[in-house]
Amino acid sequence: MSHHPASAFAIVALALYGGCVTENAPRGARAPAEPPPVAFVLGPRHFQGDDWIEIDEVLASSPGFAAGDRVIVRGRYELRSRDQAGLVLHLTHLNGGGWDEIYPEQSMVVDWGSGDFELEIVLRREGALHVSFYDLPGAAFGGVYFGSREQMREAYAHAGGAPAPRTTPFVLGPLRFPEGDRIRIEEVLATSPDLDLGDRVIVRGSYALGSRERAVLALAMSPVRPSEGMKGSLPESVTAVTKGAGRFELECVVLVRGALHVSFYDEGTEFGGLYFGTQPQMSWIGARQH
Repeated sequence: MSHHPASAFAIVALALYGGCVTENAPRGARAPAEPPPVAFVLGPRHFQGDDWIEIDEVLASSPGFAAGDRVIVRGRYELRSRDQAGLVLHLTHLNGGGWDEIYPEQSMVVDWGSGDFELEIVLRREGALHVSFYDLPGAAFGGVYFGSREQMREAYAHAGGAPAPRTTPFVLGPLRFPEGDRIRIEEVLATSPDLDLGDRVIVRGSYALGSRERAVLALAMSPVRPSEGMKGSLPESVTAVTKGAGRFELECVVLVRGALHVSFYDEGTEFGGLYFGTQPQMSWIGARQH
């Protein structure tokens, strides 16, 4: 496995995009400080064979991925369908308007195998960002979209609509509740049974709250690899509840790999919950808690 420097991809980008390439900043210019990590949602994705792109971290000037924002994307790739390909961070304009210019730092050449990547873009207009493989030269043959929830809803609509979640089997994992509290998960619907990156998940069930007068009930994720800006559990969908019993429906899009749980929170502190997911996910969280 090897990467070629971004500048080496300029010739490739010229072929791919008809000359829409600009040069790096002048030599000697001081690189600006990195923007902070932001939460992101994965959208439509498609890959050939065993090819894969995984986005581990996104840094951006704002969490809305607005025009003018600087965005840095870090992750890993697996290329098996070609001996070599271009890996490009690109912006698709969902309402037309043509392509943005491709800067050298937005692209790299990768060889068959696996490796890490870091790509950067300054958004010149709004749209949907994606990291994709490209033939050398040629068209995209696999990639994954990412951005804000609203942007990914638009990306799914642009791609023909998000798949509808279906009832999926699940395994219950560790649980912990104060006396008088409980959560019961009755149904899980998901766009795939893997409950993996980019999947939309809906959880339905019932609860009883007896230890407090009020609380927040949340569908949250405990990440496999907590990163800067994403430490501990990540509440994805919340609803306020009061003492007594009731029913709930919570929904999220899986942003990072880990274990989902439905839990009670009091002023941001979890005080009881129940994990659920696939057998491997529950084996991981069970081992993690021992």
